[in-house]
Amino acid sequence: MTEYDVLKDRVMELVATSKDQRVRPIDATQTLTRELGTSRFAVTAAVRDLVDHGELVYAYRDPCSYVEIPCNGCD
Repeated sequence: MTEYDVLKDRVMELVATSKDQRVRPIDATQTLTRELGTSRFAVTAAVRDLVDHGELVYAYRDPCSYVEIPCNGCD
C-alpha cells in the first residue's frame, strides 16, 4: 500500500468517524497535515480523487461546504 493510499484511507476514516459523516475540506487538510506530516497539496489531491471515484461527494450545508459519504438509496 502506497503512502497516497494510506492518505486516502485516512481521509475516509476521518469522514466516517466524524459527526454526521461529513467534514469541511479545510478541516480535513489541517488535521491530516498535522497528523501525518504530509503536504496540503497531497491531502487536497486525495480528497479530489475520492470525489472523482464516487467515494465522497461535495455538499453545501449553509454556510459551509463539506465532503461526505454519499447516501445511496436515501430520499
